[in-house]
Amino acid sequence: MVGVKQLSLVLVVGVAILGLGIGLGLSIVRPIEPASLRVATPLDVVPVEPRRFEDQRPVDVVVTPGTTAQLKTMRAGIVTRLDVAPGDQLRSGDAVAVIDDALVVALATRTPPWRDLVMGNTGPDVVALQEELLRLGHKLTATGQLDRETLAAVGDLWGDVEVPTKVPLGSWIWLNSSSVTIASVAAALGGSVEAGSDLAAAETAPPSASVQAPTESVPGRRVLLVDGERLSMADSQTLDSAQLTRLKGTMAFRTALEQQSSGSARVVLKGAWILETPIEVYGVPPAALVKGVAGKWCVSTTAGMVPVEIVASQLGLSLVTSETAITDARAIHNEGETCP
Repeated sequence: MVGVKQLSLVLVVGVAILGLGIGLGLSIVRPIEPASLRVATPLDVVPVEPRRFEDQRPVDVVVTPGTTAQLKTMRAGIVTRLDVAPGDQLRSGDAVAVIDDALVVALATRTPPWRDLVMGNTGPDVVALQEELLRLGHKLTATGQLDRETLAAVGDLWGDVEVPTKVPLGSWIWLNSSSVTIASVAAALGGSVEAGSDLAAAETAPPSASVQAPTESVPGRRVLLVDGERLSMADSQTLDSAQLTRLKGTMAFRTALEQQSSGSARVVLKGAWILETPIEVYGVPPAALVKGVAGKWCVSTTAGMVPVEIVASQLGLSLVTSETAITDARAIHNEGETCP
């Protein structure tokens, strides 16, 4: 009988050990619940700190080349002196070049010169010549007839000691305004030119560059960033000539110029459009926003409802400005709360 009791005890202990082992095994092999499937504990109050916001936005910068007019010489020969270069201001009465040892002068007249003028000639071209000589400060009377007084004024303009006997057509480069900017020069020192060929080109409209700014950006003075160049745009979306020169010196412009489509005169490159003076904003959870009347918004805080203006959204937060400092936002607020 003793042996049977001992055997029963052994069996009971064995079953207990077996049950313990199975329980431990199940606990070991039970899969761990992924964190993504767990129900997150909601945060009622979220701390909020002010941050600087420059409202950076990508923009297209469009560069449009200027237009030009050709300045033609009516004198053929070898260029022995060249008095103009790209970027120069050429005014009526200025020397342009010396061709075959003869001076060529720029002259802006109402009627373009079209012939050699000699003593006694009359006509609109003579009147236009006399009017321009008078405007340039030479002493003569605009009689409409080429006389010795007019020839003396022409000689004075050329720097001649003696009074010339005629005014050759090849003596002038005609300008359509009293002053022009030289865009390019076609002639070369020591090179030959033909009568009627292009000596240089003058700008009729300067090149320009403008920013295609987004309509929803935060109001304020802006800065255009291109390859590290900060170009202050003030209240305009158009670059001035100095800014355009800096823009053309960037790698971004040179790359865009190389990649522009065939036949296109415009060059389009990318830039960043930012506020010149960043503003202070608060990043709050969208759930903390409460809509009021007439499009107004508030942020629910532990101190109550704070009126705000929504300026942007970023990384799951709503960026707002407020005249009242915001230190926290209630992501879960009472449904009865209203925005005044």
